[in-house]
Formats: sequence, C-alpha cells, structure tokens
Amino acid sequence: MLEIAVKIKMLRANAGLTQDQFAKLLNISRSKVSKWETSIQYPDIADCLLLKSHFKINLDEFLESTPHLKQPHKLNSSPATYHVYDSDVHTLLILFQKYPDLKKALQKLHALPEGPQKELLNTITPLFRYLYTLSNKKQT
Repeated sequence: MLEIAVKIKMLRANAGLTQDQFAKLLNISRSKVSKWETSIQYPDIADCLLLKSHFKINLDEFLESTPHLKQPHKLNSSPATYHVYDSDVHTLLILFQKYPDLKKALQKLHALPEGPQKELLNTITPLFRYLYTLSNKKQT
C-alpha cells in the first residue's frame, strides 16, 4: 500500500524539487510539505487541487491507497524475463525510504561482477523468502 506521504515525496522528487522549492511553487509553507511527507498532516481538498493543477496528476489514482495492479512491467534480463508489478515497485520505494542502507546495499550488489553477485544472491535469497513468509503470516 502506497501512502499519500510517499506519493507526495515521489512527486516532488520526480520534479527535481527540494521541499522549499515545492512549497514555493504551491505557495504553501515548507513545514506543510514536511508534514505531508511524514504523514503528520494530509493535504486538504484545496491542496489536492493545487497538486493536480501543477503536476497534472489524476486525483482518483493519487488518493487511492492501493496501487493499480495492471499489466506487469517486463524486465528483460538474460536468460529469464522478470515481471514486476506496480505494487512491487511501490513496496521497494517504501522500503528504500524507510531503510536507506538497503538501497545502498543493493546498488553495491548490482555493481559486483557476476560471479560474486550470484554467490551473494544465493546466500541472501533464503533470508528474503523467510522475511516474505513472516510478513504474510502477520497479514492473515
């Protein structure tokens, strides 16, 4: 589930704006932007209309808490083709925001030569499967 706070932060970051620049563009305070991005406060209807006007977003999709699960994105990588759904991407974005070191670790892993990369992946894959199993047990 993608929270409004994360969506706002992504919208701002994708526009290449700091919180201060984003606030000035919308003619609001920087502290308001900060509160939105930390879920302390949520945008009101007037604020949502400002976001729609400046960033050409669909408010229905923006305000939905569950991302659309449309066709998967195909990542062509030899020898297999991987399917990544929007929900997977959203989950990663939330995890990267919550755990910045995870993003750094994955970038370092990606930069390794193929041999050591596969070796490390073989080591950590069971851990990810275990974490996935635990997270599914908590939801039921």
